[in-house]
Amino acid sequence: MSPSMRDLRAVMEDAGDGMDHPADRLDLVRRRVGRSRRRRLAAGAAAVALGVGAVFAFLPSSEGTTSQFVQPGPTPPLSGRPVTGLPESAEGMRLVTAVKYDVLNRPAHLTFTPTGPTSLIIFRCDQPGAVYQRGVGAVGCGSPPTPDTPPTEPNGGSSYHDTTAGVPVSMDLFATGEGVRSDISDADSADRYLAGAARENGGWTVAVYSGTCTSPHCQSVEEFKEHPGPREPEDPAAGREPLSTRTGTADSRRTPVRTEGHGVDLHLVCAEGAAWAVTWLDGRISRPIPCEAAESSGVHWSAGPGRLEIAVFPASANPTANKAAIARLMKHPDPMGAWTLKVYE
Repeated sequence: MSPSMRDLRAVMEDAGDGMDHPADRLDLVRRRVGRSRRRRLAAGAAAVALGVGAVFAFLPSSEGTTSQFVQPGPTPPLSGRPVTGLPESAEGMRLVTAVKYDVLNRPAHLTFTPTGPTSLIIFRCDQPGAVYQRGVGAVGCGSPPTPDTPPTEPNGGSSYHDTTAGVPVSMDLFATGEGVRSDISDADSADRYLAGAARENGGWTVAVYSGTCTSPHCQSVEEFKEHPGPREPEDPAAGREPLSTRTGTADSRRTPVRTEGHGVDLHLVCAEGAAWAVTWLDGRISRPIPCEAAESSGVHWSAGPGRLEIAVFPASANPTANKAAIARLMKHPDPMGAWTLKVYE
């Protein structure tokens, strides 16, 4: 604890005590020792109180959210500020938190409390750049949300997450003013980057919606959570001819399925090492669609209207919906197996 002017004045006064009374030096020393001991005890108690306050400052409220920067070392912590004017709901989910940060190359610790089984997390940047999650890598960044351009606009930087209502979720995040860096992919590489990067001014926003998703983007996810393995579902092909059929190798390539039109039913069959897929509906990426376990019957789901694309991945690739990870898999494919996708009205 830094001494105050009063403490310094007391020390100066104590230093002059008894200078004209040498016989009293022993009592003087005892008094000084006592005063010093009391000051140390008082300083220790204050430090404990400060530490307790810091602990409570980082604990999330059971009803709200907290957003605090966590920066080890001498760098002072930075804070975000609430964002106003965003839509209160998106895809059936309610806005839980929206925070704006004005600094790049410094970490933020975001904690939110979900209100349902699905949470949509949206990242937006005021300038070209990317947001990273420590231990995960790049999580994307789109243009900033405004009342005229809703945060759920499919322009990148959005992802869906399985959550449990009332159970807080924490994320260590930071943003850069550069494009996606391939050298930031795990916690160690993130820490190395932050240790050497200079602080820069730049805005980035995190918005979180949570609840029960009612969008077609989430329908297939809920279906696969209920039926993760082989099953005999209602066959969408019963009595119908497919509008189109796509076939290919699980080589991570992005394949157009439909450029426009109304909603459709989809039937994907994977074999011989083809394991999972993701789709893009008007640029919005889906969660991983497991198809390896359902080789014989395939998997069925519905997609809403819009531009639809699919990429199928081999079993050697770990399922992910992270855009940077998907981009890396596409850049270094490991072709294996075969897949067939049929599209029905």
